[in-house]
Amino acid sequence: MTARIRGTGPSGRHRPRGFTLIEAMVTLLVLSVVMLGLMLVLQTTAASRTRTMNGIEARDKAAAAMEMIAADLRGAGSGNDGGYATPQPPIAYVDSLELMLCGDFSGGVTAPIDTLAYAPSGTPKPFKLTGSFAPPIKYRTGAELIRWTLDVNNDGAIDGSDISAANGVDAQRTNNPNDYMLVRQIYGDSLNDVAGDNGGAVSRIAPILKPGGTVPVLFTVYMNDGTTWNWSSGAVTAAQLKNIASIKIQITAESARADSQGRYARVMLSTRVNVSRISL
Repeated sequence: MTARIRGTGPSGRHRPRGFTLIEAMVTLLVLSVVMLGLMLVLQTTAASRTRTMNGIEARDKAAAAMEMIAADLRGAGSGNDGGYATPQPPIAYVDSLELMLCGDFSGGVTAPIDTLAYAPSGTPKPFKLTGSFAPPIKYRTGAELIRWTLDVNNDGAIDGSDISAANGVDAQRTNNPNDYMLVRQIYGDSLNDVAGDNGGAVSRIAPILKPGGTVPVLFTVYMNDGTTWNWSSGAVTAAQLKNIASIKIQITAESARADSQGRYARVMLSTRVNVSRISL
């Protein structure tokens, strides 16, 4: 009688062994767990990168807008006509959403806007520069009018029509439905060598959020007596413009694209600028 060795064939040679079904299933399970872990790491890394890039984008927009407005405020009153009976004011108008100031900002701007001020009898006109806010004359120096606003189409309201306007194009291109276009406009008489043409030359600065709800106002005004102007009373009155001590700028911006959870990165930056030339 011939004894067979377990695992050998009739000839006594070893038979090749394959994976059993249980071994194959365990192997596949281990590989699946490893692959799932790798996918989660990659997904987390990609989401973190998206959040970081969105945050940088929102901060860049807010910083650019804030720094430019602050620079204009620091120059308000430079080259103004202070010798007229009703002096040309450094701050021509300010409410919670809009700021207009006067100063000689001619550097880098083509003539003749370098030497001529805004003409109240000319066109176009900023919507709110009327009534007591309208200049009594075209002032005699080269201090032009600078307007910061979200009212892109100059109709006195900030709404969807400002996004659909020609100068709202950057807000139209973002995927963020909350974006409104912040613009800087220059008004000065005889632009393009045409008398009475106030220009209204527009620079599109950045898409930002319209104040309201959790978004703070663009401008907070501090008066010489230490009080803060209450916007429930409307814009700072024409008679009180000369008593402005400083203005706080607050810009809130979000990323153009949402992250994987549908959230937009939000950044709010602020700075306070003393208006040094308020007394002429």
